[in-house]
Amino acid sequence: MKYIVITISVLMSVTAFGQQKYQTYTSKDPAFSISKPVGWKTEENLSELIPVMFISPKESESDNFTENINVVMENAEGYELHGYYQANMQIMQNSLEGFKVLTEVVGSNYYGITYVHGFQGVNLKVMAFIYHDNASRGFVVTGTSTEENFNKFKPIFDKVCKSLKY
Repeated sequence: MKYIVITISVLMSVTAFGQQKYQTYTSKDPAFSISKPVGWKTEENLSELIPVMFISPKESESDNFTENINVVMENAEGYELHGYYQANMQIMQNSLEGFKVLTEVVGSNYYGITYVHGFQGVNLKVMAFIYHDNASRGFVVTGTSTEENFNKFKPIFDKVCKSLKY
């Protein structure tokens, strides 16, 4: 009987996780919007470059890494999308321990990459979408988790990272 209850609990949490709901987060100054997973904590104005971060709820008491989605927005005047992407790639290669690109996708208005790197002894896997508004703003939207939990959060990261409107 214990095994049936555990199996049902696991199936219910997988089903609930697969049916993640979203709401629209809108920044007023300067204006942009992005999907936000319902139930995730919103932290605003973390720095001059990070207007918003969404933080996943802890999965358990032993959960020592909270998955997160960041929006970085900066002045990117003088760049077009490709140049802004290359500048960001150079910064990541120079500053992230063990940085390695796993996948790269080019869309009509973004570059999307999945990469791994280490941070304080933790192996992280990141989905990043890099945008440029063809005027002066550059955006980098990242979804970060531990390498072992990435596939569980990948559908959420994909939906949110692709939802940026500016």
